[in-house]
Amino acid sequence: MFRVVRRIHMYTGLLMFPWVLLFGISGMLFNHPNVGEKTEGARLGPQALEELTGFLPWDPESAANALVEELNAVGGNGSYTLDPSYAPGFHGIVLFRADAPEARNLLILDVEQGVGLLSTRYARPKAEPPPFALQDLQLNGFSIDRIEDQVDGLLEAQGVATEGPLKAHPAIGPTLRLRVLDAQGEAWNVTYNVRRGLVGGRRTAEPSNIGLNQLLGMLHMTHHYTMSLSAPWFWALFEDLLGLTMALWALTGLAMWWQMKPTRTLGLLAVLAALVIAYLITSGTAGHLMFGQVEYKLSP
Repeated sequence: MFRVVRRIHMYTGLLMFPWVLLFGISGMLFNHPNVGEKTEGARLGPQALEELTGFLPWDPESAANALVEELNAVGGNGSYTLDPSYAPGFHGIVLFRADAPEARNLLILDVEQGVGLLSTRYARPKAEPPPFALQDLQLNGFSIDRIEDQVDGLLEAQGVATEGPLKAHPAIGPTLRLRVLDAQGEAWNVTYNVRRGLVGGRRTAEPSNIGLNQLLGMLHMTHHYTMSLSAPWFWALFEDLLGLTMALWALTGLAMWWQMKPTRTLGLLAVLAALVIAYLITSGTAGHLMFGQVEYKLSP
């Protein structure tokens, strides 16, 4: 049986290694968006920030006391006091942005530490808009508003409870893709965003004007099954297969380790340490994300 387990462990790894490599690298790039891009940066400490801007670090204790005073003033009747077992603190950053003709300047500021990161990210050369670029174009007979009128009453007809008619999402809509030839016989990829009425495109022979970092990020975040068989449909399929494979690797790896009796004691200590570390980090991060009023959001 464990010979079969080892074969499953190995061959699923060989089958899925391109996706593991892709999602591993593209996932890390979310933490390092400047990789592969032309950037300049400088770290500004508290002293430099004070000298250049006059900014002084914010004291969270003072801010917390001021907030408690306001809470008591607007209806607390003096009943609120700071919990001494929890240290107030500012979480998050302030982000300032100033665009230049060929660059984007960012200032990331930690108000509590009084530390800033000044970064300049230079843009890639802008592609010239195609000669057929249009805005607010509405094709007769191909309108989201027309479909909205047509589906009015569909929920009631299906016996679905509702407080109002179906409304189209303001940002989600189909894009018509086509390829045209100009007078010189040059091919153009043309797109028409039905929802926004925008016509754009590029020369078919020219590569898209994005960097590898951005392309990998777009691939990483592409998800959901399409309603017809296509490359994105199989992309979603392999995302699911990758998730199942990762779980399978974990389980088959544990099974293979358990069969190696000389390593059971040390391996068990390693597994217990991994579980404790994972619990501490996961629970700490979850507590950070859910500290305030966090509400459930329905996905579109």
